[in-house]
Amino acid sequence: MFPILWPISIILYFSNRGDSYVKWICLLLFIGGGGSYFALMHNFFQPHLQSKALLSSQEYAILSVSVTVFMAMFYFLLPYVFLMSSIALAKGKIPFLKWLLLLPSVIFFLMDFETIMTGITLNRLHIWAVLYILTGCFLYLFSIFNAENQEQRRNTIRLCILFIPILSVILLKDFLFIDQVILSEKDIIFIKNTDWTINSNFIDLWLIILLFFYSIRYGILGIKLRLEKHRLSATMSTLSSGTTIINHAIKNEIQKMDYMLERTRSHILEENKDDAIQSVEKIGFVTGHLQQMMDRIKEKSQEIILTEKTVNLTELLDTVLDGFQPLLEQKNISLMKEYELGVILRCDAHHIYEVFSNLCTNAIDSIQAESGILTVKVKRLKKHIAVEVSDTGCGMDKNSISKIFEPFFTTKNNTRNYGLGLSYCYNVMGKHQGQIKVLDSKKDIGTTMSLLFPKRRMIEVNQVMKRGQPNGKNQSLTGGR
Repeated sequence: MFPILWPISIILYFSNRGDSYVKWICLLLFIGGGGSYFALMHNFFQPHLQSKALLSSQEYAILSVSVTVFMAMFYFLLPYVFLMSSIALAKGKIPFLKWLLLLPSVIFFLMDFETIMTGITLNRLHIWAVLYILTGCFLYLFSIFNAENQEQRRNTIRLCILFIPILSVILLKDFLFIDQVILSEKDIIFIKNTDWTINSNFIDLWLIILLFFYSIRYGILGIKLRLEKHRLSATMSTLSSGTTIINHAIKNEIQKMDYMLERTRSHILEENKDDAIQSVEKIGFVTGHLQQMMDRIKEKSQEIILTEKTVNLTELLDTVLDGFQPLLEQKNISLMKEYELGVILRCDAHHIYEVFSNLCTNAIDSIQAESGILTVKVKRLKKHIAVEVSDTGCGMDKNSISKIFEPFFTTKNNTRNYGLGLSYCYNVMGKHQGQIKVLDSKKDIGTTMSLLFPKRRMIEVNQVMKRGQPNGKNQSLTGGR
């Protein structure tokens, strides 16, 4: 099974490595594949290669060590990794828990360390394996009832169907029915404590069938998963029609045009010709953006189609923020820009413009008092370029945070908000292989949203710090909120 499980674990890891549950599942698949590796390598490949004189003594020694390593990983780590995957699925977060639960594995390994090249004593692992695997199965089942919605519940059931039977059979066949594993020169000897046998082909057949089915029906293993991501993407079809996206874009842009027209009217009454012309030009930019959006998103389109080009990220941000300047002045909100670096990204400028605009609209709307701070940061992370939008607004409770990316969910109590903005942002960032997250939100303190663009989309970086505010307020920028 290792030629199947190892590539799947690698693909899953690199496509979902931000998900702690998927990381543990990748490790579980890798270790499970190692169980078939050490058996096939020791019983078939090594003797065959040696009989054909295809291995030098050094190469034979390396293969022998690899057999021992994967055998040890299978018996000393498999129950632990399965338990940790179940804790991640149940969203359990107890400090130092993973290190505490790893301790028995380390102790058992050290007890067999001197003789591990010739075999492993399993009878001392029986109680530990039963406790870890059965607890893991219980937490998988518990996660079904703890699911936040029906779609998440269905996908957790799929995971239970996939993993619980397999781990139960492994517990019986490879742990409880065996007291000792001995690596003889040409064979692996299993010293059993019962005459009962379980055909291991059952496990392989079960896994192959479900892998094939889930790969076609739900995505590989159904893991790409349907826990955090699929809960949102299943309802994302409600956004796939172009009319809903266009309606939301029009609503935002008309609101900005209202503010700009009011400013233009004031400039005309004050006979301030230059400022009036600038306001009119900004209105022209907004209408042009709307026209481009309507040209791009057709009435019956099934999904957002990206047209990518290189874009100066900070210039795009400045363009969005310039459009909000009249509203910021009207609500007496200070704008703080902290650009740690200038970035040239490959992206769809029009959709990213709309994402920034949505975040800024939400941040400004959340500031209920006639003063506040809107902070926009651009920073470099280990694997991403991050844009953070922070406000000193009303904040959100935990229940709202868990739902804000769902279409039609809104915390705004007026009929002009349809709850489509953040779900649209989620879809756009997904198309860019990026992420949108709530970094922090506290009631009556404020919210920080983060857009994460993968570094592979970065074309060029300018390390020169750029900081400032278009409305000229609060010139001291010592770190934001």
